[in-house]
Amino acid sequence: MSTTYEVGVDTKVTAQEILYVREEGAEKTEEWNKCLQQSLAVIGARETQTGKLVGVAFLVGNVRHGLMVDMNVHPSARGNHIGSRLFDALVSQAKSLGITYISLTYNAKKPWLKDFYERHGFRSIDFAMWEESSLSALGE
Repeated sequence: MSTTYEVGVDTKVTAQEILYVREEGAEKTEEWNKCLQQSLAVIGARETQTGKLVGVAFLVGNVRHGLMVDMNVHPSARGNHIGSRLFDALVSQAKSLGITYISLTYNAKKPWLKDFYERHGFRSIDFAMWEESSLSALGE
């Protein structure tokens, strides 16, 4: 029997599950708890049979501007189009909330991400800026 996945708004996601999906240590637990509290929406991908979280994405912002952040799929579940399903669900949720502007940033060191986002209806713009210490935190 093949594994199936359910993707949608998920209010039961925990910081511990996010740590598993992102393969991060427990020292980030409080940070992820804050992210969960501050997000407009959390989209989760769960194995249908076990309920195990294998993918997660966040929508942050306000009714005017939504930013899609921190989308990740656990390595064990990659190759099953979960990233596309998370992304589509996040865009759908943003639109259902009446958000006017939907944006995202991606890691330029992973050029396949730009292609992925373009295939999902996003395009690059040349007028975005980041605060300098934020860039250094990214290793830029």
